[in-house]
Amino acid sequence: ERALDELIRAVPRLPNGVHLVILGFDSKGTKAVLQQLVTDLSLSDRVHIMDPLPPNELVEFSTGADIGVIPQILASDNQRFANPNKLFDYMASQLAVVATDAPTITPIVRGFSIGEIFANPRAEEIADAIMKLLRDPAYLRACKQSARKAAEQVFFWEREEEKLTTLYLRLQSPNQDWLSGARAYSNDVQKITK
Repeated sequence: ERALDELIRAVPRLPNGVHLVILGFDSKGTKAVLQQLVTDLSLSDRVHIMDPLPPNELVEFSTGADIGVIPQILASDNQRFANPNKLFDYMASQLAVVATDAPTITPIVRGFSIGEIFANPRAEEIADAIMKLLRDPAYLRACKQSARKAAEQVFFWEREEEKLTTLYLRLQSPNQDWLSGARAYSNDVQKITK
């Protein structure tokens, strides 16, 4: 679950030149509900709800933005402990990241200095986190550069492929049990995020 309604409600708290683009599929009639909220708040000129893009066009499209927002609602373990693909798409697009405080997202955002964290996905907190970046253009630029650097040097498929291959080989080895292989992989991941 994402608090896209709260993200939309954050827009009036931001400078007039700031626009919000929401890309994605229409699950459970969400698009119509969000579009009505945009209309009710008179934000049609600043909030743009678009159909999804093919994955191979997403990074190029996103490079026209400055900040990617992840307003996660942490209602389940999956939402608390899984990293959304958006996080990595935003880094690859050289966007600063503003996200809900979550056990797997926060260490990446803070550890790689790529943006700001908010405690709860509420309009006020989302807007405050975005404003920390907008008030300081040098800080925003540094976060964007750090995001791209992290995407290029740490979070890219070739590196993940190498780690996964090592894990699979460890799991297949008759000299090691599966638990030690999984622990070694987990330790490698923790080293990266520290």
